[in-house]
Amino acid sequence: MSRVIQATDWKKRMTNKWFSDAGGLMVLDSLPEGVFVTDSQMRINYFSPAAVRMTGVKSQDAVGMHCRDILKADICKAECPVKKAFDSGRDILGVEAVATTAEGEKSAILISASRLMSSSGDVAGHVHLFRDIVSIKKKVSDIEDSCNRLAERNVELENTVRSLKATHKQLLRKEKMESIAILTGGIVHDYNNLLSSILGYASLLKMKIDPGNPLYKYVYTIERSANKAAGVTQQLLTFSHGGRCQFNAIHINPVIEQALDVFEKTMGKEIQIERFLSDDLERVRGDPSQIEQAILNICINAREAMPNGGRLSVSTASLPLSDESPDVTEGKKENCVKVSISDTGEGIPGEIQDKIFDPFFSTKGKKTGTGLGLSVVYGIIRNHGGRIRVESKPGKGTTFEIIFPASGSPGKEDRPAAGAPNGQAGMLETRLKGPK
Repeated sequence: MSRVIQATDWKKRMTNKWFSDAGGLMVLDSLPEGVFVTDSQMRINYFSPAAVRMTGVKSQDAVGMHCRDILKADICKAECPVKKAFDSGRDILGVEAVATTAEGEKSAILISASRLMSSSGDVAGHVHLFRDIVSIKKKVSDIEDSCNRLAERNVELENTVRSLKATHKQLLRKEKMESIAILTGGIVHDYNNLLSSILGYASLLKMKIDPGNPLYKYVYTIERSANKAAGVTQQLLTFSHGGRCQFNAIHINPVIEQALDVFEKTMGKEIQIERFLSDDLERVRGDPSQIEQAILNICINAREAMPNGGRLSVSTASLPLSDESPDVTEGKKENCVKVSISDTGEGIPGEIQDKIFDPFFSTKGKKTGTGLGLSVVYGIIRNHGGRIRVESKPGKGTTFEIIFPASGSPGKEDRPAAGAPNGQAGMLETRLKGPK
């Protein structure tokens, strides 16, 4: 009863001192946030209806109690940050705490407090405002969850866009290479007919002209040049149709050794060759001479990328049934054999990596080479139903990775199935197929 009288008397004093207008306390009573007023000793003199509702403590019971006994907040266990702020002459805004209701339930609250100054400038009391932020924190948590889901979705969309761009680039490359192969095949056919006539007549002239005749050297030059041109057309045929192949189930390591033996005779002492050839390999179905030519061409390309010497590493490995299979696009998967050829040379700039298999493309200038070496590799691997991947960075060297389907796979046909070339920036990957 004494607390009720005390609270009533305090309300009258409040009305006279700080809320001289008749609606002052009515404003505090109507606020949705919990409000309580303490004296200079942090003992409660006023406890609003919202504070009663939020804590479960009746107003008459709260009057005279210390605020920490009402809120039972976690921050009250140590030095109270509100009192600390008051002692230093500051008000406080938005301190988060975990309070305990009269029923023992935990609740997240946000506390703000300010000092009540008397007319003489002394601190006469404090006004505390607190609000339940459980629902706010839940909404914030829901928003954060939504943001996280949105971020994950954005990542998925970005990956999808990248995949679509890569697929688009692969399709463009496939169409380009197929068009070049068809065009090349037609041109080479007509060109071969012309060369046949030139070589035939040159041969007849050599038979008719005495070697001592001054004209003989011109006929010999014509024949030699025509033979060189025939060699170029043969390389173009290899690119467009894969050349003539005799497919058998072969062990690839001896083929690689043979190619390296030939290469070692021309590579120079500045280049070191490392071999990492696995003994546990399935056979591949292929033409040894053509595979040897492809390996040799890549090695020559590596030599030219290392004018001051370097290291050439050749390795083989068996790939089990997986998405590495060249026939994945047809819904089939099969074991594979992988051949990797790495050099420590100059590397290939990213902007030209998708052009290196194009016929006559070369960075060496017109006086050196024909630009057909890697095109021939492309045609050979395509004719073997394989896949070639190129990974390179300028100054970091280049790795060519060739994947052949194993010959022991169920349902393997005598001729490789037709494939699709594809590529992407930074890593050029071409899935190759032979002609029907």
